[in-house]
Amino acid sequence: MPPDSDWLLVPGRIIRLFCGFTKPPKEKYVVLLTKSTFLVGFLINSHPTDFQRNRQHLLDELIKLTPRDYSFLSHTCYLDCTTLADLDEEDVLAQITDDPTRDLKMISEKTRSQIISILTNSLTIESGLVKVILKNLEIQ
Repeated sequence: MPPDSDWLLVPGRIIRLFCGFTKPPKEKYVVLLTKSTFLVGFLINSHPTDFQRNRQHLLDELIKLTPRDYSFLSHTCYLDCTTLADLDEEDVLAQITDDPTRDLKMISEKTRSQIISILTNSLTIESGLVKVILKNLEIQ
């Protein structure tokens, strides 16, 4: 029986997914941001991209995550709040059904506050989407 999306796919949950949309396709950690109408998330990356490193406003929209705060990480990583990943709810649920260890944990209150702060001042995410994400994050 597939997991119930009402309790699993909630804003702030971290899930390990195989992402066919990345180049190359690979396993990624994803922080879910919405739970109704459409499913989007921010990816966790090992390092800022060269493009981001050369643009301070993009570096300002990354959140450093450490293994001390998130034990599933093997090293310091970066939550990329500059780009939304459009996720397929059926695919996400299927991956978790096949491997329940993909459901990792909820973000901390500190990380939630950092995401909200970045989105409130975001130069990269469309303002209508920001409003929807903020509403979803703040109700948790």
